[in-house]
Amino acid sequence: MKKTLVIIITLFILNNMQAQKLRHVEGNIAIDMSMHLTDYAPAYSLVYTHFFKDDLLFKAKFNYEKGVIGLSNYTAYLFSPTVAHTPLKVKSSLFLNFELGGIIGIEQASNPEFIEVYNTFLYGVNGGIEAEYYFLNNIALLLNFNELITQNSKFGNARYQIGFGLRLIIK
Repeated sequence: MKKTLVIIITLFILNNMQAQKLRHVEGNIAIDMSMHLTDYAPAYSLVYTHFFKDDLLFKAKFNYEKGVIGLSNYTAYLFSPTVAHTPLKVKSSLFLNFELGGIIGIEQASNPEFIEVYNTFLYGVNGGIEAEYYFLNNIALLLNFNELITQNSKFGNARYQIGFGLRLIIK
């Protein structure tokens, strides 16, 4: 516990001592990696983020989810182009983003007991909220909540994802 507190305090001190780089600036590019909890299984995301303006981001999110729903094995591959707006910024370290975008993807399900296999094309919308905290100049901790509303799913058209991850600004 003491080591954890020392690490956290050190990161806060380093964050405040270093010269602040411009984080939410037009032209910046970032890569995000996230893990999400859902109703049925963990989901993993890899995201390309492009900063159009200080408070406007474009995200291309690739999402993978695999689990078991009842007796069925479930896998989903989703692509979500999303636009995010940043209405709140605290000292260039903490940002709050609201997201809205579309979803397209494939849902695969199989049930070994009934020898059934489903491949379904999904489409819909994605809305969410994300908090990002820069604990180093180009690395942020992400916390997010997304609601995915899709059509054609065999397991329900609305699902949530609560997640955390890292954002690395590469340019």
